[in-house]
Amino acid sequence: MPSLVVDPGVSYTRLAGRLRALDFVWLREAQTPPLLAGEPEFVLWAHEASGTRLAYTFNPVVMLRVLNFEGPAASSQRTQVAAFVPHLTVDEIADLIREPAATQCLLGLFAARELRLAILLPLVHQRTDDTDELIAQIANEVETALLDAPLQHAQQVASNLRVERDAPFALLGDAQLRRQLLRQTPSLDAASRPGVEWLLRSGLHDADPEVRATAMLLCARLALDSERETIRRLSFTTREQEGFSPIALEHLRHLQEVVSTLLVDRPQAFARDPHAVRCLEGKSDGVFDALFVLVHTLTTPLSLAGAPTLPAHVVRTATGYALARTKLALCYVAPVPCWLGAPDGGVHSPLRRTVPQAGFFIFETALKTSALLAAFARAGERDLASSWQPTSHSEPDGDLALSHSDALILTAALSRVEGAPIVLPGPDQWELAARGSDARRYPWGNLLEPNPQRRLSPWAVAGMTGGQAEWTQSTDGAPIACGGPTWTCFERRGATPTERLALRPVTR
Repeated sequence: MPSLVVDPGVSYTRLAGRLRALDFVWLREAQTPPLLAGEPEFVLWAHEASGTRLAYTFNPVVMLRVLNFEGPAASSQRTQVAAFVPHLTVDEIADLIREPAATQCLLGLFAARELRLAILLPLVHQRTDDTDELIAQIANEVETALLDAPLQHAQQVASNLRVERDAPFALLGDAQLRRQLLRQTPSLDAASRPGVEWLLRSGLHDADPEVRATAMLLCARLALDSERETIRRLSFTTREQEGFSPIALEHLRHLQEVVSTLLVDRPQAFARDPHAVRCLEGKSDGVFDALFVLVHTLTTPLSLAGAPTLPAHVVRTATGYALARTKLALCYVAPVPCWLGAPDGGVHSPLRRTVPQAGFFIFETALKTSALLAAFARAGERDLASSWQPTSHSEPDGDLALSHSDALILTAALSRVEGAPIVLPGPDQWELAARGSDARRYPWGNLLEPNPQRRLSPWAVAGMTGGQAEWTQSTDGAPIACGGPTWTCFERRGATPTERLALRPVTR
């Protein structure tokens, strides 16, 4: 049902005038006296020429005004009304969710639920652990509704998959959301099977190569043999300098052949490549190679669970977290099980599964000269801001390029200012912050995509790959460089103390 969230500053009298001008006719309204004079809490309108009914509801506590359209021309009527009635955009709703004021935040949360804005799930999730119990409760309810809505929609249209089968799926959100939505399907119960099948069929026709690859692998895992011919015709190539790496493409084409056979004859597929079949079925045969990692990352949903208990030196902000005194922005990385390294990662980055002992906070961006000096000044450390002169230099974009000794001096200075331990990250901490829990190749996924420098890691950490390598330190104190110009999350090497690298500290 198409909906519109009216700008809260638009009175009902003004809205009614706009609707009448668009040939809507008043039918009836709530008979109980409204909480606010002249502001009815339910009104039903009709547009006779198009057969559209419009239900207006008003929540006077948070000033939520919603128009719900119903009828054969509901979508086109919504478009016409939107052109004449001020309403909240997705960006405005996102800003409301970030607001510290409870009424504003609740208005944003309710609006996101009314419009089924699954694209705002990361923002909604941030408020599920809010110190305001009401905000946390509503955010949890909205998060559940937004996660459920796409599958409910899938089940509703599962019997109508003919010519439009890829279009509705594309409306469920951007490619990142569609990837995650598909990867949740193996955990659903039998009652969801029609919706699951619709999602997988739609995924095979998706514009995003990673969505197509995920759908193909899950068709094998869920034995959707009706799509065998579609799978045989799939292509995963994209424009030059985008898409899967050459080795991933080679493995995908091999998996495509195995899946096509597996869907009609498992014994034959198993005899041909038992390792690939085990991987496709989500089982382990003890061989953890590049093919295993590819299947794992394309079929495993992200796990970002775990809200932090804030230490005294970390405060919550409208967009995340920050150090209490310097106000430098932080992102929280939860202690989730993960695969790190790569099959060909060598001594510095071998493939391995690990379970971190504790979560941590990492700087949202690598330290920049201007931001650091401003942070010291905000904390009242003007002498430090004016006297700090490391033997280092700044890159053109303002990132600090520090020797190892200067990196240690600077983290020690930040620790003194904040009164809490701020240190170089361990290389595993750095990689988890860049990579998330699903062993993805790049911070944003498994495809090299346009404008990668603008893309964030699953924890919303910015700029971790594709530029200056960053300082980390092993448990025995040895300096290790992580990241660099290749964009991949698992790049690390031994570093010499005199190198000039970027600095992105962590704190517990």
